[in-house]
Amino acid sequence: MTQETKNLIKLICAIASVAVVLIAALILIGTFSGSGITEAPSSTFNPVNPDADGTIPPEQIKVKLYFRYLDTDMLAAETRTIQSYANQRVEVAVLRALLAGPSRESGLTRVIDSQTRVVSVTDEGDTLIVTLSEEFLRKSSNLPDGWGEDAALREEEYLKKRLAVHSVVNTLCGMGSYSHVQILIDFNNTGIGERVSRSSFGFVEDAENRSKPLQPLSFDESVVLTAKNTVGTVLKALAAHDWQTVYQFLSAKTESGLNRPLYESVARSLQQNAAKLYSFDVTGGIYSADGKSAVVFVDLKYELSSGTKISKSSAPVRLRAVNEVWLIDHDRLYALFSEG
Repeated sequence: MTQETKNLIKLICAIASVAVVLIAALILIGTFSGSGITEAPSSTFNPVNPDADGTIPPEQIKVKLYFRYLDTDMLAAETRTIQSYANQRVEVAVLRALLAGPSRESGLTRVIDSQTRVVSVTDEGDTLIVTLSEEFLRKSSNLPDGWGEDAALREEEYLKKRLAVHSVVNTLCGMGSYSHVQILIDFNNTGIGERVSRSSFGFVEDAENRSKPLQPLSFDESVVLTAKNTVGTVLKALAAHDWQTVYQFLSAKTESGLNRPLYESVARSLQQNAAKLYSFDVTGGIYSADGKSAVVFVDLKYELSSGTKISKSSAPVRLRAVNEVWLIDHDRLYALFSEG
């Protein structure tokens, strides 16, 4: 074998060795890049539509968003279909839909400042941690000077803040993945949320705890207009002779086709024939198979304008869901306080 042949063999062997090393390196890189070592995308990642090339269509999620019902102290739901993209937590998409406000004319009103932003959403166990921008705590823009000295205006402002909190918590817990929600506030646009006192969120009823940080909250059905809570709200308003609130829960058209009378007519009728309601207790209720009607049972003790005292046990009150809000026909309400 000549010297040139030997040199050629050495060169080929050297090239082969380099090739083996390169192939091994590529295999290692591919192995690690395919593993779970790479950092997961942040839950606060801004949703750039990943379906731009038509490869990853958004997931359609049906959720209940909770808004205030008219000027009551209760929330009602609006079922909405939300688009959730692969590079975004679904809770972020749901929160943004909630912050955008109700989508239809159904008596639902926003209680969260429209400038509020979702800063981040993370989780710890069964608790969802939601950081919102400081606009969430902003006072209503139409408050007059010295509003803090007016008890009614002050309570309304506190109520709006509490309902805003319950709106967020009930919407997110209602999705079924987390049992509690902790709300934090980012005051300095740093992306870092801080725990805030209960009083800042309108929870001022407990003087001992109002200065303590707001703890994680769970779904609160007591502020939701279920069929039972709707009847309770109406009866409470009747006992207080609050005809405006009563009128807000009367259906525009009865099942028999009767139009709801004008407010002045209803208020006059209730005022003239109002029973003195001593006590009431909502004892139970049943829902139709399609969820569009319900019958709630109540125990009543009242006195008619004639002076006749009447007690009723398990008196039925029929309601119908109109745009997901439970309403009562005015003729059925009148019949509830009949002499029979």
